Amino acid sequence: MRRTIKILAVVLMAIAIVSLGYITHLYVLKTEPPSAISSPLQPLYNWSISPEGIINATQGTTKEITLTFTSIFDNQQTSIPIQNLTLTYYSSHIDYSNWGTNNSLNFPQEKYFNYTFSQTQLMLQPLASNSTILTITIANDAPVGEYTFNINLGNVTANSESQINSALALQLAMAVTNPSGST
Repeated sequence: MRRTIKILAVVLMAIAIVSLGYITHLYVLKTEPPSAISSPLQPLYNWSISPEGIINATQGTTKEITLTFTSIFDNQQTSIPIQNLTLTYYSSHIDYSNWGTNNSLNFPQEKYFNYTFSQTQLMLQPLASNSTILTITIANDAPVGEYTFNINLGNVTANSESQINSALALQLAMAVTNPSGST
């Protein structure tokens, strides 16, 4: 009889401990961190680049790339300043499977790539889209190879309230070949 009481006591104690752990676990899961909901880094828009993927170009040509931004807000206007295009990577060998693993950037971007944006300040109405066209002219003597550019954005604002994302950049990949198609 004593043995049965001891076993019953141990089982009840185990059930109590497991129940306490389960209740504590449920309480912790339902408690939200105080600052997680109002993070200043919440996205203000969605974006896309067309054409998608790696842009194929040849020396001496001009490429047009459409950047489209879409507001995710249904009640406020969003302003997106587009600052510039900067070359961040170059490799003299085009290797689509190992893109970006052999950085040898050592020449000025302005010598081989001229660019313009059709708009440098995009205003997005609530739940609406707006686009700018990036035009890149590749010099006749631009080195053949793979390139990565950053499209740098300024401080994005929504209803005149500044947001923290001034270092945001969209990446653009381009493969340049010579007109005969060789690399």
